Amino acid sequence: MATSERECYPESMIKRKLLVFCVAAPLSLHRLTAQDVPPAPTPQVHGVRELLERAHAQTELFSAAELLVREAAAWQAQAGTLHNPVLGLEGGSVRTGGGDRIFGTGGAGSSTAFQARVSQSFYFPGRLDLRSELAGLEVDLARLSSEQLRRHVDARVIRLAYAFRAADQVTQHVSHRVERFRIMQAYLNGRPFLSPQSRAERDIVEQRLRLLEQELAEMLAMRERLWLRLNVYLVYPSEPELRLSWFSDGVSFDRADFLASALMNNPELKERRILLEQRQIEQRLARIYAYPDFAISAIYSSQNGSEREQYFGLGIEMPIPLFDRGSHHTDVARARLESERSALQFFERELQAQMEEQLRTHELALQRLRRFPLERLNEVRTRSLRLDRDFRTGRVALLTYMEADGEAFESVRAVLQAQVEYVESHTRLLLLAGRSNLEPTNTAATEEVR
Repeated sequence: MATSERECYPESMIKRKLLVFCVAAPLSLHRLTAQDVPPAPTPQVHGVRELLERAHAQTELFSAAELLVREAAAWQAQAGTLHNPVLGLEGGSVRTGGGDRIFGTGGAGSSTAFQARVSQSFYFPGRLDLRSELAGLEVDLARLSSEQLRRHVDARVIRLAYAFRAADQVTQHVSHRVERFRIMQAYLNGRPFLSPQSRAERDIVEQRLRLLEQELAEMLAMRERLWLRLNVYLVYPSEPELRLSWFSDGVSFDRADFLASALMNNPELKERRILLEQRQIEQRLARIYAYPDFAISAIYSSQNGSEREQYFGLGIEMPIPLFDRGSHHTDVARARLESERSALQFFERELQAQMEEQLRTHELALQRLRRFPLERLNEVRTRSLRLDRDFRTGRVALLTYMEADGEAFESVRAVLQAQVEYVESHTRLLLLAGRSNLEPTNTAATEEVR
């Protein structure tokens, strides 16, 4: 009878001892690690705004863009000024007969001569103002490029931060699974006698452990890649602890109002409109190309001989439009203007298609966010605790336990993936619309995933 009872209870006893290992070993390992290795101070980052402020301070691209704006402003100031006046001085000797010297004084029949000329070039009326307007539009383009750079950096930092945060949480979850299965493997390998059922379970645990270790290595590599990309903008000496908020229901956008706002504020369309305005000014410049610029000169000359002679005069110089009347400039400017108008129409139509596509993508992201809400993480934790308890008491078989463990992991990954997809679609939509603030809204309390 005693022998029969020992044969009836081995599996439940194994599971109870296995649970003791699963609970006690991580706690003892944690105490050993805490005693041997003192924790190093880790900087903490609370919220997206702190990340963006750090990126704005550390990314040198913003300084470079600001210098390009200053360069364009300097060219604008120069474009509104006239050419410098030209001063010409001439002097020499006038030979009237006798003597051998050509230059200098002295000798019969010679005298000295001197001449000064001041010349100032003037643009044809209206040309200088148009040149200044063109340079001013270049300043607008430089400022627009600087603003667009800031928006792109903000969007990339936000996406990378949430992708890194999600990868970090998934990595922690997989790491805990690996620890549990390693303890299970160690216990199963330490048993002196294995029944065919126990041997099969040991093989299953070992195979699952190998798969989990590979998955953990891949998640660690992904986490490292995401951090390296994010730290390009943040430049932290050591990895900080990110405290970002997850999202509950997300934000929807009114389609008609959003499309109208995007057509007005999209940075690429703004750039195209500025280029169109530049082409219009260039056409106006081409129309007055046939009317050349001119220069006015003031002349003074003096000759000292037997009698002193002085001369005062004014002069004007201008090219005669005899062979080149500037018709090709007008044709080129007209062609560029029509080309820019056609390109603007195409980009407006393309933006509408992109906005429609992105709005639908955002709706799908919202549906996924609501299909896998944050509350499911608490449900997964509760079910996992109940599963461990049932496995310990022998009411759940090993294969069922492993299947449920895998389903719990897929649920955690689906919830975090829904968060990342919502952030990506939200930032892309605001980026297309030209919004200055790209921070995701509708936040919930920070949710730690285990």
